Amino acid sequence: MKAQQSTALVLLLCPALISLTLCAKKKSPEKAVTRNATTASTPTTTQRTDVALTAAKKRDVNKDVDCQCLAEKLTLQSCDKVPCKPWQKCVKGQCLCKPAYKCPKLRQPVCSLDKRDIPSYCHLKSSECFKFVKGFSHFGQCADKEVSNIIFTEAPDGYKFVQMVVGGVPMQISDQDWSITDANVACRQMGFPLGAEKTMILGCADSDEQSFVTHVRCKGFESSLSECHYKVDDGTQSEDHSCRAKVAVKCSASARACAGDSFTCVNGKCIDEARLCDGYDDCGDLSDEVCCKACKNESLWCSTGICVPRAFVCDGENDCYNREDETTCGQSGRESNAELKGVLRERAEVTKAQELICGNSTFQPHAPPPGRVRRLIGGKNAEQGQFPWQAAVLKEKFVWTCGAVYLGSHWVLTAAHCVGFGRANMRVRLGEHSRNTKEESQDSMSVESVTIHSGYNANTNQHDIALLKLRMYNQQYQYSRYVSPACLPRSPLQFERHHTCYVSGWGTARDLQSSNKHPDVLRWVDVNLIANCSKIYNQYFMDGMDCAGKHDGSADTCDGDSGGPLVCFDNGGKAYVWGLVSWGDGCGNVDRPGVYAKVAYYLDWILQHTSTDLFPHY
Repeated sequence: MKAQQSTALVLLLCPALISLTLCAKKKSPEKAVTRNATTASTPTTTQRTDVALTAAKKRDVNKDVDCQCLAEKLTLQSCDKVPCKPWQKCVKGQCLCKPAYKCPKLRQPVCSLDKRDIPSYCHLKSSECFKFVKGFSHFGQCADKEVSNIIFTEAPDGYKFVQMVVGGVPMQISDQDWSITDANVACRQMGFPLGAEKTMILGCADSDEQSFVTHVRCKGFESSLSECHYKVDDGTQSEDHSCRAKVAVKCSASARACAGDSFTCVNGKCIDEARLCDGYDDCGDLSDEVCCKACKNESLWCSTGICVPRAFVCDGENDCYNREDETTCGQSGRESNAELKGVLRERAEVTKAQELICGNSTFQPHAPPPGRVRRLIGGKNAEQGQFPWQAAVLKEKFVWTCGAVYLGSHWVLTAAHCVGFGRANMRVRLGEHSRNTKEESQDSMSVESVTIHSGYNANTNQHDIALLKLRMYNQQYQYSRYVSPACLPRSPLQFERHHTCYVSGWGTARDLQSSNKHPDVLRWVDVNLIANCSKIYNQYFMDGMDCAGKHDGSADTCDGDSGGPLVCFDNGGKAYVWGLVSWGDGCGNVDRPGVYAKVAYYLDWILQHTSTDLFPHY
């Protein structure tokens, strides 16, 4: 008995142990049958079939799930995987509360569940995040109408029927599209933090209950059903007026040890392994949907490995870091959910107000022309304004030193090895296109301060990153088509291996005829993010580094490109500075890609030194 209690205790304390059993190597069904045959009667055909089906189920689950990722216990709040909400900020891999004063100035007031008037929906969510108020009730002043609520009534087998109370009127919830995600929100609103254990459709509503029905669709993070997207049906929109099914939920009271064929969510809740990567937030903390290699139920797979239900595609909110869910709306027969109402519309407006004013240029990524792509040591000439975030670092007497990338406001990012000579005579040029021609787009500024990463090692090139604060006359620099910032990456997982990115600079070009082989105009080349760089460079490849190029050496950076930007575009055409040119083994050598300081690795460091007030969206 003690052994059983001890085992249960261990499982409760270490939910990952159960979760990872689905990733463990399973013995073959045949061996299991043979072993049983030596100690008991010969298994029946049904028993053998059950064993085979169980093994097949495990193989299917393993195929969809990233087991190494599961061990990290990631959730909805893990911002390396999932975009933070507009009322949150990403700090060291976790979504934390953002102060309400950083919300966009949207003027539609809302009422909270504890009857407090709040200036806007974003303000309410920020205050709720800090536990200052309870959840959302309705738009407008609290005095305008009664606070929204839900009613639980007894149902068979320990379930509870669910009704919404909107404006003081109890309403049945439609069984159409009702899911475990919605049930989780209902249970949380009723004081069950783990959400729902199960949900069912039971019986028919009484005739006097059928006059008004709400169709509910939640995303999973909401704290009340009234915060979800819902619309009221007076009965005229239903094809079957004879019966309206009633939705019922069974809420999870507390964490418990899970059975061997169950998945243990990070919050301790147990779900069937078959529900992993199906697009629905069964766990209530999204831990069943953030470690996926593939998605089921026609849900959308995001490049960071999360599954998004098709109903969330084109709803005005970015559920994927690279906006895969919002960039093909209206194309290829995919309809846009443009008819947004109530809280969904408000959330979309908050998202739009938080849209990054960075990463915009005249450049649009496209496939390279047939044939061998020339090197950046060669490369292609850039058009003016094609890379408006490109900056140049010059030292005394305007001697060309390095490239850099403009982040916005006063700030430029470059490689640490580029600024060892100090800031006294250093200048930075923005809007530079031709090195030898005075252009109206150029803006030359002195440097107010230099911040080199404290861990920078000139011998190993680790932490080869530095921030330059420009001395400007105006607090807010006026962006143009020739000068505008690149976006900072949101996550170190934002772009996959083999993703095509772009590097620009004025570095050595072997195909030029001049003796110094440095181009006059800015050049660029497309490169691929390379996997397994540690196997290429062994101990020389360290934390905070990334590499990119072409395995055949046909695209690379070279002398003079140091500190310049490696940018990757998301599906919406926004450019993110993914790396800074750092070092390499020669220029354009086979299986020797260029090595970059990985900017996403240093995001917290960047925001710490620039003040998050200058980057309110990160």
